[in-house]
Amino acid sequence: MTSQAPAAASSERRNPIQTRGDLGSARRIVVKLGTQVVVDAEGRPALGRLYGLMEAVAAMGARGCQPLLVSSGAVGLGARRLGLHPSALADKQASAAVGQGELMSLYADGLGRLGFPAAQVLLTEDDFSDPTRHANLKRTLEALLAMSAVPVLNENDTVSTLELERPAEGRTPVFSDNDHLSALVATHLDADLLVLLSDVSALHTSNPALDPGAEPVGEVPFGSELDVDLAGRSGRGRGGMASKVGAARLAAERGVAVVLASGLEPRILERILAGEAVGTLFGANPEAAPEEPAEHPVRGQAVAARAAAHTLAVTPGTTRNRVLEALAAGLLADAEAILAANALDLAAAEGTISPAAFQRLRLSPGKLQEMAAGVQAVAALPEPLGRVDLRRELDEGLELTRESCPLGVLGVIFESRPDALVQISALALKSGNAVLLKGGREARHSNAALLATVRAALATEGLPEDAVQGLADRASVEALLGLSDLVDLIIPRGSNALVKRIQATTRIPVLGHAEGVCHVYLDAAADPAMAVRLVRDAKLQYPSACNAAETVLVHTAVAPTLLPLLAADLAARGVELRGCAQSLALATGLVPATPEDWDTEYGEPILALKVVQDLDEALAHIRQHGSGHTEAIVTEDAAAAARFLAEVDAAGVYHNASTRFADGFRYGFGAEVGISTGRIHARGPVGLEGLLSHRYLLRGSGQRVEDYSGPAARPFRHLDLPLASSQP
Repeated sequence: MTSQAPAAASSERRNPIQTRGDLGSARRIVVKLGTQVVVDAEGRPALGRLYGLMEAVAAMGARGCQPLLVSSGAVGLGARRLGLHPSALADKQASAAVGQGELMSLYADGLGRLGFPAAQVLLTEDDFSDPTRHANLKRTLEALLAMSAVPVLNENDTVSTLELERPAEGRTPVFSDNDHLSALVATHLDADLLVLLSDVSALHTSNPALDPGAEPVGEVPFGSELDVDLAGRSGRGRGGMASKVGAARLAAERGVAVVLASGLEPRILERILAGEAVGTLFGANPEAAPEEPAEHPVRGQAVAARAAAHTLAVTPGTTRNRVLEALAAGLLADAEAILAANALDLAAAEGTISPAAFQRLRLSPGKLQEMAAGVQAVAALPEPLGRVDLRRELDEGLELTRESCPLGVLGVIFESRPDALVQISALALKSGNAVLLKGGREARHSNAALLATVRAALATEGLPEDAVQGLADRASVEALLGLSDLVDLIIPRGSNALVKRIQATTRIPVLGHAEGVCHVYLDAAADPAMAVRLVRDAKLQYPSACNAAETVLVHTAVAPTLLPLLAADLAARGVELRGCAQSLALATGLVPATPEDWDTEYGEPILALKVVQDLDEALAHIRQHGSGHTEAIVTEDAAAAARFLAEVDAAGVYHNASTRFADGFRYGFGAEVGISTGRIHARGPVGLEGLLSHRYLLRGSGQRVEDYSGPAARPFRHLDLPLASSQP
């Protein structure tokens, strides 16, 4: 049986279910399968029963419902595999680790055959108590449901059992078994119904195994008293009847109806949804509101940043420049405190990071002087806001202008270079943007001291200090990525992995370079001495930079003479050279390159060398392996240079110059917030221009669109006028 699921059902909770007649309206349904349902008495998978339940789940999905499974059974399945009767904690953890794979293979096979992918989600209590992890969990589950996948959730018994059996002093576990876990999943995802399936047919007035007179309880209306004996456990699971009733009460209080029934009975799910009098129905609170997750403190920071951005956008450029001058002076006045903070970072980082990274982390009086000069250079740049680049008279007395304006609120995640905080802050303030900053943890003391100096500079002009704020930790960054209503642009400065992860986990526009695989092509007409100097600079001036060269392409006509020169120069400076077959035959000291080398951003003194037949092959190689960052040609042939500059599609394309020139300061931007390899908005080193947008202002004198429509329509003039800035 294979079914094609329809479009995902809405996650909005309907009126809470209170009677069996309402059960057929349930759309988002959480089904908890107890250990007794999943495995038989010998600890083997109860295949017939399990596949029957999966068919019912698939039928739910086929008619537009969104089923989720919370499944026990991993410990039982694993224990059989290991030959254990687990009582010790380590045995339970080991059994869970072994059994979880078998459990998921059953669901993946069974649901997959029915046309619904099964998605494993293992949880601990932190996924509910930590706001960031909770938001990530909810976002993931909502995405899976929208894709018609069936999430299969379980407690991560291999890591969370210890906390549950011996909770920390003064701390109550968020959940202690899969009954409570399923109740939390149902309430946090605004489900309509929770079905708890175990080996008991219903809630009874007392334990039916001990009391022949025990009566089943068919319905528990919300708010009613429950006079039953909950002593004893059910079957082999960790949760007993008290646990199940507690979970049902929790879910019902929060607006999710619950049916407690036996998963051993045939077609139990179909019968429940048909409204049959099976099991025990706990009616939902009719006044319950959807569960609201705890709010991460970073939202408050972003709200304050948004308010500060409104203020900066209308602050005169002269005032913002005075803030920058105060910042430049503050860097020198606060030098002692800044350097003391930097010494703490250096002491903690010594021996734990690379020498190059350690050098980038180090501040000095001279470095502070350079930083102050950089801030003054940004202050001296022309005013970026209110620049008019279009004036058009649409008609007499109806003038349209387009002028520059800030983006709003920026989120910038940058590497462990303390000076980056000052550069980014200066550019943000000059462009009228508020900014939320997260630097590398290696520089946390230095960044805190520099941030204090930046905020003090804002205070000198009475501007809101929240225009520049720091983010506390990685969890704050994760929370920030979910604030598409408050943050306008994310700028990651760091590794390729960091940029890709951020691009994949936020709806906020991201300005960054996915990779920095930069090439230098040495043409047939390349000057040998120049070629060696430029490759040396492109590779070694700063090997970890994104604009450092990673591959050198050499024209076959000059390879016999140029490759030995190049190899000797670089090998003497500690560069590992990886070459193609032709390169290996022409120069010594090379190791064979692999296909992966042509797509690798090394970030260290490693360089790939490849001999190409001509310019055409060089261009083809760059098209296939380049990352759109920066590419260079070394040649004295003007025609070859012209072709290279015209045909290479990258943010920077150079002739007879090192790729290391791809930098905002070197371009005269004063500084940069990062480098972008995208084609929308900013591209290349991003200075002030990349932090601006524009808006259209229309000044009229009572004109109506109606006057320009219909048979007697008035024509537009569309007359371009001389440009004049609307702000000094």
